[in-house]
Amino acid sequence: MLVFNAPMLPRRRSSALTGSLLALSLWGLVACARTPVGSDDGDAVGSTEVESVGRAATRITHGPILGELDGRGMQVWVRFDGEPSEQVALEVTNEVGDAVEQRLPVAVADRRTPRTLVWSVHDLAPGTTHRYRIDGVRGGASRGADGFDGTIRMLAADARTATLAIGSCADEKEGTQRLLRTIAALHPDAVAFIGDTPYIDTTDLARQRKRYSEFLGQPGIAEWLSSTPLASVWDDHDFGLNDTDGRLKGKERSLQAFREWHANPSFGTGTEGVHHRFRLGPMDVFMLDTRWFARTARCAPADAADPVIDGSADPATAGGWTLLGREQWSWLRDGLAASTAPIKVIVSSMVFNSSVRPLKTDYWGMYPEEYARLMRLLKDVPGGVVLVSGDVHTSRLVLHPTAASAGRDLWEIVSSPMHDRVHDSSLWARSDGVKEHFARPNMMALLTARHEADTVALGLRFVDQAGDMFLDRELVRVPWHEPATPASTQQDPSAALAVAAADRTALHGVRRALEPWLMDGEQPAPTAGSLVGPRVPSAPTI
Repeated sequence: MLVFNAPMLPRRRSSALTGSLLALSLWGLVACARTPVGSDDGDAVGSTEVESVGRAATRITHGPILGELDGRGMQVWVRFDGEPSEQVALEVTNEVGDAVEQRLPVAVADRRTPRTLVWSVHDLAPGTTHRYRIDGVRGGASRGADGFDGTIRMLAADARTATLAIGSCADEKEGTQRLLRTIAALHPDAVAFIGDTPYIDTTDLARQRKRYSEFLGQPGIAEWLSSTPLASVWDDHDFGLNDTDGRLKGKERSLQAFREWHANPSFGTGTEGVHHRFRLGPMDVFMLDTRWFARTARCAPADAADPVIDGSADPATAGGWTLLGREQWSWLRDGLAASTAPIKVIVSSMVFNSSVRPLKTDYWGMYPEEYARLMRLLKDVPGGVVLVSGDVHTSRLVLHPTAASAGRDLWEIVSSPMHDRVHDSSLWARSDGVKEHFARPNMMALLTARHEADTVALGLRFVDQAGDMFLDRELVRVPWHEPATPASTQQDPSAALAVAAADRTALHGVRRALEPWLMDGEQPAPTAGSLVGPRVPSAPTI
């Protein structure tokens, strides 16, 4: 969109100058009319899209980005500089490239926007490697002049080892770029971005698209994710605004942009939310949406069959607010019941623990009935379970004392940030629950599940942009498909920890008691018996 800002002028001005300003203003209005904000062309703003509407694509501008499909296939997301013609096709060959296995034309792709395609490649045998090529367009500045070549690696159905890289809170600075290159060199089998990837802070569709274009256009992302599948959920800043919930106006536009720019295997219910699930070797990964449904209805008590109370419940008798919503709770319950993976990974963009800044409203402690419901649900889940979160600009390993409520103590891995803005948590609540704390920039977590003899072990590493490892620890070891031993009894106190002592802070922790939750702007007040202590009014937003 053209924006014309006229300078302040004297009261008397020549007719020629007035006419020139009028002409420029009218030209600007015409340009704006040609590129409506939030139009369905899928681009950001400005004259670039005007030039590309109706023009045949000549090159790839974003991607390809791979996305998990169903264990026997992969999605290939690509964005072009114009509308791809019938000459554009995705060709899949064997590993050496001498035998074409599939050739998928534009007609069979999911056209997310006029310039964005997602091909679904089915019937790829587990444990095989394939090459793919996008014909009919140039590959872009960093991708070669003629087409694009990439690799698809399918894990074996009974893969004994798999690694998932997990990160949150990213930008386009060089530190993030170095981190992406460093993690890519470790060859994880999949990547999970769990929110604030990127920062958008509006539900305006044009701005949403522009920020995704800037973020996913980074060379580090383009090179890595063309051969390593990505799964994503949002947090508050890419959902719309800091600390927001499901009552945010315009969230439908955020969902539209998210669907346009991601290759997830599915998006929530199909019309609401972005939660989804994928299998990665010995791990089943459940990516929760903790924004779309949050505070959209009252929640029922944790032991009620229906997690949500319909209608205008009496606040005096009803519970707090729902976080996941009825549909997502049903999806999670059914998915956990059907899972055959020995390790279940429950991913939430907001943290499960209550070691947060004063006055923070978006963490599971503000939804105590929902947290209790999750623990009850996990109590019947066999095998190992770990929690993963992000958001708070500091990386941690937290132990939840949930043996009674969830059948085992639960580890929570907090992976944040991928960018360089770390928050000082010295004023946060303290508890013995936080076992490791790394207030360092440009970090990601690596989860590796490994099948050894008749057991499956899950290990955790925190790695920064320089390749330094700040933790290397086994969290869970379970018999194959058997219930887990409580994590608190499995730890080896002599486990090797690669820790930079000068950069470690004091342990900070989890509140032992869940606070009262906020109701429509009501702020909690510390009591005389508070375990948290007095609140500090000034704190950074997260």
